[in-house]
Amino acid sequence: MNFTYLLMSIPFLSLAIGTTTLAAWKFGLHIHSLVIPTAVLLATTAVFDNLIIGVGLVAYDESRILGLYIGLAPIEDFLYAMVAVLLAASLWHILRRKESR
Repeated sequence: MNFTYLLMSIPFLSLAIGTTTLAAWKFGLHIHSLVIPTAVLLATTAVFDNLIIGVGLVAYDESRILGLYIGLAPIEDFLYAMVAVLLAASLWHILRRKESR
């Protein structure tokens, strides 16, 4: 089986989506509150990933990516940023809510 970066990201993305769903449903996280942090993180990811790829610090196996890019960065690179923002915000919200009970 040829593991692609997208396939390797699916378990982490699933965990992040599940945690965010739980935080919204059971702990009152407002999903719209994630829009600005997500936009900021995706924008900074676009800038810095393009820089580190451009200077040669990181390279990707062309056979393991979808072939969609934002600048030099493959689209799969942005999944990591999405996972980070969803998990960090959701866990923060859940833990703070549990703490206040």
